[in-house]
Amino acid sequence: MQDEAHLITKYRNAVGISQAAFAERVGCKRSMMNLIEKGERRPSADLAGRIQEATGIDARRLLGIKAENAA
Repeated sequence: MQDEAHLITKYRNAVGISQAAFAERVGCKRSMMNLIEKGERRPSADLAGRIQEATGIDARRLLGIKAENAA
């Protein structure tokens, strides 16, 4: 979970946006985004979708869902 969570931090740093501004952009509190970025909480499916829209990070990764291997 930590690796996925750090993707959000990397994205924010790359585009130069604060955690508070990013949290507002995706519709959550800064305190929740802090927990998500530290890997202590997973976002809800709805929030993961909004994060995906903002960053391009696959929501399934943020939710801890592994893609099934194609047979």
